[in-house]
Amino acid sequence: LIDIDFLDVSDFSVAWEKTIIPTVNAMSKNSDRIFLSTYRGILALNASDGQEIWESNIGEDFLTGAVVIDNVVYAKAPGPKTIYALSLENVEILGKITIVDDSAVEPYASYATGIFTTDNLLFFFDRDRLYAYGKP
Repeated sequence: LIDIDFLDVSDFSVAWEKTIIPTVNAMSKNSDRIFLSTYRGILALNASDGQEIWESNIGEDFLTGAVVIDNVVYAKAPGPKTIYALSLENVEILGKITIVDDSAVEPYASYATGIFTTDNLLFFFDRDRLYAYGKP
């Protein structure tokens, strides 16, 4: 038998709120920052007050939440299976990984995507394939 404690939010009040344009597709968090995935790119906000830190405006439709490893923000774009690496401190694009998979059907129409990390690996999936990246 597992004992689970739930957060009682009955006495919570709104700490802050913000209208986000464009529409948010996914959200993720890293210590003091919230990352919002939109159809234009990734938006980084201060978690305590909602103030914008940076917006990437990459022009990709990001559907999954970003993850952070070693002060680098990784965000997966659909389509040709591209992961962008962004600076945690500013909007600089540090690089990108593009997976070429000739066996993929309709590579630009893939919406079943995800990205997550463990201590030293970056995982993402696209439809029926799981990829794992890590440092040697």
